Amino acid sequence: MTKPLIGTKSPKRLVDWHFTALDSGSLTTSRSGRCSVPDWETSIVGPFDRWSDGLGFDYFYGFVGGDTDQFTPALVENKKRIEPPMTNEDGSPYHLTTDLADHAIRMMEVFAAFTVHTDHEVGRLVDAIKEMGRLANTLIIYMACDNGSSAEGDLNGLLNETTFFNGIPEPLEKKLAAIDTLGSDKHFHHFPAG
Repeated sequence: MTKPLIGTKSPKRLVDWHFTALDSGSLTTSRSGRCSVPDWETSIVGPFDRWSDGLGFDYFYGFVGGDTDQFTPALVENKKRIEPPMTNEDGSPYHLTTDLADHAIRMMEVFAAFTVHTDHEVGRLVDAIKEMGRLANTLIIYMACDNGSSAEGDLNGLLNETTFFNGIPEPLEKKLAAIDTLGSDKHFHHFPAG
C-alpha cells in the first residue's frame, strides 16, 4: 500500500519515467511548476536535488515550490531567477500559463518550419526519380540529424552560431527582438538544445 504524500516533498521514484527517456537519449524539458520541491529547498542556494535539473531534466522554465502568482510569478530558468515580462508575446497583459506556452512553442515553430521545408524538397527529389522511371530501382536512405538542436544552441538558442565558437554572448533581448525573422536567411541560428 502506498503512503499518501504529505506537503510538497515527493519521493524521487515518482520521476522514474523521466530517466527512461534520458536512458534512450531523449532531450527532456520541464516547463511549469515543480511542486515536488519543498518550500525549504526553493532558495537560490538550494539544495537543488529536487529541482528539475537535479532530477535529470535538461532544461527548466517555470516556478519552484507549490504555487506562485499567475500575473507576477517567481520565475526560474534552470536555476536562475528571472523577472517575468510585462506582456505576453502577443502584447496581451502577462499571464504565466500564456508565457509557459509561448516559451515552449517559440523555437519549436522554427524546427517545424525547417522540417516541412525539408519534407517538401525530399518529395521533389522522389518525384523526379519517379518521372525518370528509376524509382523501383532506387534505395533512398533519409537521415535527419540533430544539427538544429546541437549544443551550440545552448539553453536559449542562438541567432548566429559563430558567436558560440568565438565566445561572444548573445543577449536574450536581441534574440527576442529577432523572433519574427527566425527561420529566415537573416540568421545562422540554432534553437535551444533543450
